[in-house]
Amino acid sequence: MEKMKRKEKTKSTTDTDGHQYPDKLTKISFQMKETIVDLLQQFVPASVTQGLDYDALTLDTTNYISTALKAFHSDVVYRTTCGEFNVFIAVLVEHKTRMELYPHLQILDYQSGIWRLDTVNKRPLSVVIPIVLYQNESNYKKKAFREYFVNLPNHLRKFVPHFDYTFINVTKIPDATIFNLNPESVLRSVLLAYKHASNNEFIKKHFTEFFRFFENNPSKEHFFQQMLVYLNKYADISVEEMIILVQKFHNPQLKEKAMSTYDQFVLKGRLEGKLEGKLEGKLEGKLEGKLEGKLEGKLEGKLEGKFEVVRNLLKRGFNVVEIADITNLPIEVVKQFVETIQNENLSSKKK
Repeated sequence: MEKMKRKEKTKSTTDTDGHQYPDKLTKISFQMKETIVDLLQQFVPASVTQGLDYDALTLDTTNYISTALKAFHSDVVYRTTCGEFNVFIAVLVEHKTRMELYPHLQILDYQSGIWRLDTVNKRPLSVVIPIVLYQNESNYKKKAFREYFVNLPNHLRKFVPHFDYTFINVTKIPDATIFNLNPESVLRSVLLAYKHASNNEFIKKHFTEFFRFFENNPSKEHFFQQMLVYLNKYADISVEEMIILVQKFHNPQLKEKAMSTYDQFVLKGRLEGKLEGKLEGKLEGKLEGKLEGKLEGKLEGKLEGKFEVVRNLLKRGFNVVEIADITNLPIEVVKQFVETIQNENLSSKKK
């Protein structure tokens, strides 16, 4: 399989968009209880899941890790029980092109965060089951934490924490296994995307398979949109080719939803030439200090006044595509605004 690759972009866009798209897909998919249940039942050893109460699985929205770590992986945490014990299941989806050198360290962040809350709430310590889902490096070998301490004397071994985690390398899952999952399973679509999002030929050949879940589940419309955006982000396929692929949908609702999503990218192309000089020339490198004043004075028509709206939506966790949809701005304009806001934030931190 080809390694995950990103399309050409500026450095600041990489920092934001490069994480935003996979993170949003992960959040939406794994926050559906059915997805975590499918993952546990299909890809986690029974020796790990034995006795877990699936009915009691509840999404935990507590933030257990630092913002810095979130730049490299998505996390979704669930609570449940196993007999008398409280159990937390932490699913970490790695987005970096190479596996974390010491994955145990980020897992320890989850464990210590959960145990601290247990202590504060005066409840017995919980069991934490970490699951690391990775989609890039096919030859990565899982190690015990002690293996990283080369030639460690026996009398020091007892001072190194010893714990396990479940590692699922998507590149090692046979396509046949993924295709054999329930066609309406969101997990099926997510695994296909994680494994083949940069494999153009696979996408062209199996395009509709990424969206089988939606045929009888129109309520999952937002996930459908995120899957389209994710594929567009990583596949080296032009908008025109994508639109041709969208025509393969037999379901008219799918076709309409796909076209409304891609219309933003088509509009981007039409407006690129007009806005390039104005936005790129004036928003890059010249936005220190009186940023808002310059924008208000120089952006025409519907762009005027939208900058603060974009800033507020960004603070609330909306991504570029969602902001474009809400504000009716071209996605390229939103990307420029986001880049400007990031530069402004970096500049204020340095002062």
